[in-house]
Amino acid sequence: MKRKLLICGLFAVLAAGCAGNKDLLATSIIEADGMNRAAKAEGIHSSTAVQAEKDLALAKQLSENGKTDEAYDAAERSRLGYRLAFAEKEAKDAALADSSASKELLGDMESQKLYESILDNESKGKETVK
Repeated sequence: MKRKLLICGLFAVLAAGCAGNKDLLATSIIEADGMNRAAKAEGIHSSTAVQAEKDLALAKQLSENGKTDEAYDAAERSRLGYRLAFAEKEAKDAALADSSASKELLGDMESQKLYESILDNESKGKETVK
């Protein structure tokens, strides 16, 4: 009797564990799918995003075949790949903005030197008139 109760309890725990894995898998696939749509909307076509899309397709395929653990791993790789692709785009955009700001600052410094030169010339001209 104890043995049957123990075995039934073990199967109940296993069933609950598998159900939890399926919920995690579904959530992970949904999040990766949303990130995929967002990446396409922002025009991210890097190799990282392409690999993440392949991992997402693999996750969906493995999920349909009942390979929950492998599907979850692929879905997580996909999510992480998309996060990396977004971070790479953000870093590239920041570098471009930094470059533009540096060029603008250099132009402002050249303008400042020109204005200082003009001011010096006018000051010298007023001193010679006195």
